[in-house]
Amino acid sequence: FEAITTLKGIYPAYNISAVTAQKMAEHKEYIPKALHAVYGAAILNHNLTKTAVGLLKLRQPDHKYLGRNMLMHHVILSNQLKTSTPKIEAIVKKAMEYSALGAKIIGSGGGGCVCILCEPSKKKTILEVLNQEVGVKTYEVEVSEGAYNLNL
Repeated sequence: FEAITTLKGIYPAYNISAVTAQKMAEHKEYIPKALHAVYGAAILNHNLTKTAVGLLKLRQPDHKYLGRNMLMHHVILSNQLKTSTPKIEAIVKKAMEYSALGAKIIGSGGGGCVCILCEPSKKKTILEVLNQEVGVKTYEVEVSEGAYNLNL
């Protein structure tokens, strides 16, 4: 986050949450050209994450909107940050062809896993297609309440 560190040195009150498209364009004159795509991706990803957190806090989140956000995040990671692989791209493309609501690369840089959001009625088909047509191992997971402490 060299770009953000640089900007904090110039703008002591810098706050990534307050960056608009106009401000982002102004900021680019102060950071190396090689970091422009990374900086733009960081801003977009931050905004998508804030939106997703807001959706997930709702009692009944809009899964279609959440899925679109996932896919937009994937596109940024793939196209701007170059963190995807051809196999990951094939998985995302095939999942979306078979009516997934969204899909995105997950893991630690360079890919390894994809998270796919779909309607329960589409899950079996998507998993079978990925196994048969893309040749990947798939695992069905479900959303839980999250981590918690178990005192025994």
